[in-house]
Amino acid sequence: GCDVGGFYSSDDGGRSWRILNDGFPNQMCESIAEHPRDPDVLVAGSDGGVYVSRDGGYHWEHPTEGFPPAQGFGYGRPIIRVEFDETNPDHVWAASGCPRGRTGKDHLQGRFGRIFESFDAGRTWRRIKDESGVLAQKETEIRSFSASTKNAKDLLVSTSRGVFRSL
Repeated sequence: GCDVGGFYSSDDGGRSWRILNDGFPNQMCESIAEHPRDPDVLVAGSDGGVYVSRDGGYHWEHPTEGFPPAQGFGYGRPIIRVEFDETNPDHVWAASGCPRGRTGKDHLQGRFGRIFESFDAGRTWRRIKDESGVLAQKETEIRSFSASTKNAKDLLVSTSRGVFRSL
């Protein structure tokens, strides 16, 4: 994934590359995750949301159910990190955060402290409720997150206000 051209693929160990963006019009790719058991299933996070491929990146779908509506240039749902659950391969998370360290009022209005999850390898999504209210605090941006490989409910979230753990 790249911020110029979107999704690239190489069949020769990186000596040559080709752009595969059929259905992936948002060309700033922030994060890519590969299904733990099916390498043809990819989930990508971008400024415009989540994109899912079921054929190794040749074609992409853009599921929007469960995400906030797009605003401006699609930045209403920027996804900075996607990650599959190693213990339940069809479970995948997507974190909405401030893309590439952007700042300003457009990026500080509460749209960037959200984590979404899918239990069907990215077909449908729902927002994870922040019962503690930590991520809902004004101007809290998710910068990264990571799930434990032993317990999918154990998440570490790095934000503009520090690192938090959810069990």
